Amino acid sequence: MLCKKDNKAPKLLRKTHAELFPDFSGNIKLCCQFGEIHSDSTIIWTKDSKLLARVHRSAKDDLPVSLAIVQAGKKDQGLYHCCLKNIYGKATSEFNLTSEVLEHLSSLQDVEEISEREEEREKQREEGGGGGGKEEEEEEEEEEEEEEEEEEEEEEEEEEEEEEEEEEEEEEEEEET
Repeated sequence: MLCKKDNKAPKLLRKTHAELFPDFSGNIKLCCQFGEIHSDSTIIWTKDSKLLARVHRSAKDDLPVSLAIVQAGKKDQGLYHCCLKNIYGKATSEFNLTSEVLEHLSSLQDVEEISEREEEREKQREEGGGGGGKEEEEEEEEEEEEEEEEEEEEEEEEEEEEEEEEEEEEEEEEEET
């Protein structure tokens, strides 16, 4: 038989996950979300069983909760727990912040930075860019020309190497005969 306490216990709606701050600062946040919060509650964040933060929440406040990690790095690796407790019970979520997770977030940040720069360039082109758009187009054209020249040089070098190899083979054949 279920008692009233069990029916009103908080529930985990979304497990803890890591997100990047949008400002490319190297900061990350761990986020999770609880629901069915029928009384005032306390949210406790720990890392490797050490208390990091204690926050009070009002009943019915089911907004996501987060923990900011400034300049996340090796020192921040560990097992994080987020626990919401109230008179009806508790709900807990954990997240293991590993070097692999940090590397993945760092690579996402690099991709997002590039995307943001491209979006900014596109926006400037659409707006006319106050004269800056033409300069950027010229820079892009120059970059493309440089890439084409490099490719041509590489092709020429490959052709020269092939010709030298053919000449060496011909010389070896002549010496054999």
